[in-house]
Amino acid sequence: MGTINGKHTQYESEMKKTIAILGSALLLAAFTAQAQQLHTPLMILHAGGVTPEGVTGSNSLEALEHSYENGFRLLELDFSWTCDGELVCVHDWNAFYGRILDTDSPTLAQFEAVRDSTYGFTSLTLDHLIAWLRERPGVSIVTDIKEDCAAGAALIAQRCPDLRSRFIIQIYHPEEYDQVADLGF
Repeated sequence: MGTINGKHTQYESEMKKTIAILGSALLLAAFTAQAQQLHTPLMILHAGGVTPEGVTGSNSLEALEHSYENGFRLLELDFSWTCDGELVCVHDWNAFYGRILDTDSPTLAQFEAVRDSTYGFTSLTLDHLIAWLRERPGVSIVTDIKEDCAAGAALIAQRCPDLRSRFIIQIYHPEEYDQVADLGF
């Protein structure tokens, strides 16, 4: 395997993808084996699961806590960018915060000012999520970063390099694969 002008050859790139697919299959097999040991089905809970009140799609602290308390350890979260380059656990600015903040891309400070008082649940910043994960070994997060997955993966790798193995970065475009893989995901 070699490089041409510093770039991986197509063969090497395809081999990396094949190895990643095999690695993902092994990871899935490990999660499946763990689920079978616990006699629970393997599930990935969307948007952190449901809140104790039954609210879905919240990506909230309450949903994460409720899912964790009920034995779920593989959770998907939606991420959106603030206009100042921070990731927060929000599916859609307009659906949740657009009316309150009167913008479709708030700053982190604007988000922080309303994140725990708006819909009866607590929305999360990336830093809040990292703190939550550090206190709960065994939980993994599947990311659904709405725009620029590679930049989101880079921010996650920078903020918590020791937790990279607990993030499964979902990508939307094949060209993002190498960028995300090179970050250690």
